[in-house]
Amino acid sequence: MPSIFAWVAYVLLAVGLIHQWLKQKEYVFSHDIIATIANRHIPKTDRDLEASMTSLVSELQSKYPGHILPTKDLQWFFINRAGWMASICILHASLTEYVALLGTAMETSGHSGHYFINISDTLLSGKFHRWKEGEFRSKTFTAGDTIYHLAGEASGVHWTAGTYMIEYGRGFLISALPTAFADVIFSTHDFVSMFQVLKLSYTHLFASEVFSSKADLRNNLHSVKFIEKGFFISKLQTRKSVVIGYFTRIRNITLA
Repeated sequence: MPSIFAWVAYVLLAVGLIHQWLKQKEYVFSHDIIATIANRHIPKTDRDLEASMTSLVSELQSKYPGHILPTKDLQWFFINRAGWMASICILHASLTEYVALLGTAMETSGHSGHYFINISDTLLSGKFHRWKEGEFRSKTFTAGDTIYHLAGEASGVHWTAGTYMIEYGRGFLISALPTAFADVIFSTHDFVSMFQVLKLSYTHLFASEVFSSKADLRNNLHSVKFIEKGFFISKLQTRKSVVIGYFTRIRNITLA
């Protein structure tokens, strides 16, 4: 049986390989571009919020064809994270990037969480208060502001009622899963929402990672079918050569 030192060495090696892969990977989105686009769709009044989010999603779909979910597939789900509760609409998900609309109709607060991900939030409405670890005062952000949560940082967060934003995360997203589902498992038991989020993420993530071309993505995204009562059947027609080529590509990236 491997010693504790061997396990530590394995973990450090895995972290090093993942870090190298993330450094060399080409990304679809950027924090600055997402923030710039979001600022073009700030609602003038609370009544304009839904229309502004619709126009924001439409511009993202035009700028990133094949990478933003079609409007017919967009859904809002409840999420609970380290004390705060919000609603999320996933626009894009892959192993290393996600884009989502996020917000709350009620006042809420909690812990930001520690992640190996760089996250930016551009506010569309409301107010967001952040109390960074080690500081004595919180900072307030309003519509048009972009908040950066760097990997490894932790903060206390407070959202006023009616706060909505677009969020972009970049990094090793799997590392965020424990925090993402801890409240569901140990507190809310909202497995229905968790399954719906996983279902949507799986459909888009698996298709976008395995099929490199937009044509392949469009042709195969519809073939992942889910049935009721929490079970799914995957009819994704994946050729053996495609899968082998995909993992070979990942291996070459990580070992380069």
